[in-house]
Amino acid sequence: MLMLSPTLRPYFATIAVMNQGQTHISSGLDTPAKLAKKHITPSRVKSMALVSLLQLGQRLFDQQCWCWGRDIVSPQGNLLCQYGFVKLKPPPEQHGGSLYLWRDYNDDGSVRRLVGLWGFGIYYATPQHGALFLRRFEFQPRWVSNTLPINAMQVSPIWRPDQLDLFASQPDDGMTALFKQALTWLADYEAWVVQQRGHVYRHISLSQWLHRPVVPVRYIADVWRALGVRVSIRPIASNAPKTTFA
Repeated sequence: MLMLSPTLRPYFATIAVMNQGQTHISSGLDTPAKLAKKHITPSRVKSMALVSLLQLGQRLFDQQCWCWGRDIVSPQGNLLCQYGFVKLKPPPEQHGGSLYLWRDYNDDGSVRRLVGLWGFGIYYATPQHGALFLRRFEFQPRWVSNTLPINAMQVSPIWRPDQLDLFASQPDDGMTALFKQALTWLADYEAWVVQQRGHVYRHISLSQWLHRPVVPVRYIADVWRALGVRVSIRPIASNAPKTTFA
């Protein structure tokens, strides 16, 4: 487990309604069915209001986590492993879910970026900007100190979301870049899935979900990319970062 000073507290990128310095998720969020009826397209993302974008990101990430689960049990084999992920299982004494790790390398063999996936969220890290954790259902990134080595998640894996309480960081100029990169990675992965298996495969994946698709299958990758273009991180009075959209 990654051990950080107990005096540190995680800072959240607030993609919620701000009220007198308090953060909360609006109780009026659209359901996936309502979002689906809005016919979300990449061009529409460019003009959507802030609250709608926050709702879209939250619901779309829930959908994405479902899709990863279906990719693991794909009839054609585990698509995460085919993409390059390595599966790590928790030791017998640990309770929690498996961790999937993926690495991208520079020409000199050094790690350029690292992605970790669980059923409860995603971890995205680069040597330049540190790491973030994006939890399912909340879409509130937790920032990880950029003093941690890029292979920290591999050396000391996390198996449960409650272990992430040890993560903390200070806001810096790299936050926006890191979040943009993470959303772009999501787009790249979805584009790869469609390239390998076609739109029909993703349609089947989502037909087994309890909700209507938030975004039509043909637009998933492009909507992730459009969200990445608009996202921006700005400091607020509490010194915690706030996620907004340009």
